[in-house]
Amino acid sequence: MSAGSTVLVEDGEPSQGMYVVYTGAMDLVHEDQVVDTLEPGECFGHPSLLSGQAPAFTVTAHEDSETVFIPREPALRILGHPAGSAFVASSLRERMVRTGDAAHALPDLSLMRLSTLVDREPLILEPDTSLRGAARTMTDEGRPAALVRLADGMGMVTDADLRELGLAAGRSPDDPVRTVAQTEPLRAPGDHTVGEVLVDLLEAHRRDVCVIDRRGEVVGLLGIEDLAGGERSSFALRRELAEAPDLDALVATVNEGLPRLLTSLLSAGLAPLDITRVL
Repeated sequence: MSAGSTVLVEDGEPSQGMYVVYTGAMDLVHEDQVVDTLEPGECFGHPSLLSGQAPAFTVTAHEDSETVFIPREPALRILGHPAGSAFVASSLRERMVRTGDAAHALPDLSLMRLSTLVDREPLILEPDTSLRGAARTMTDEGRPAALVRLADGMGMVTDADLRELGLAAGRSPDDPVRTVAQTEPLRAPGDHTVGEVLVDLLEAHRRDVCVIDRRGEVVGLLGIEDLAGGERSSFALRRELAEAPDLDALVATVNEGLPRLLTSLLSAGLAPLDITRVL
């Protein structure tokens, strides 16, 4: 592509894949200001691909350049591989440092505190609960993860643990849940930001995090879906409005969702004009 060509547009359509600079250089532009220049081997488009949100930067060719485009499905497979996750984590962290603007290096609400996303106490399972019983309880409660009381503290079990470490590994549905529980789950203080923890999850190859208070007690569990999209995001609220089955449900969604979204936007530290635009 020739110098000045545009590949992605800030606040435009979400990226449908990941790009790798092959030759030349690509500029990351925010509000007509170049905030970073990517050289061969560096990638872009992956934050938008992972989050499903609009690109945080406009990406243009700094000079005559070539890029390699990796479509959505193979890109997600690459990013889900340990080496891919480590690469994405390190590239995002370096970009945040270079641009000095963490709010635009990760998806939209990356400055939101974890504590603002926790809206219910974590589900706690006894260690001798069977795998079948744990799966049934988590399903009934609508929880993708739960805490497990262990001899040396709280562990955690997820849907993936029950499936991959339990039944797929040949365990009986009657085996105790403590046999598949994570003994050292990832923990993060409630005052840490979503952006920080998303990077930590990628580096640790995890999908769930225990949110702790100042005393170190677990006050909630959040998955990567909660962090990357979040049930409090404008995109989730728009989906709820679009899928409301009748007028009563629509009114209830507005009455509950808009104040909830407003609180989240304020907690994220967005400017008043930006908040008004989102609402």
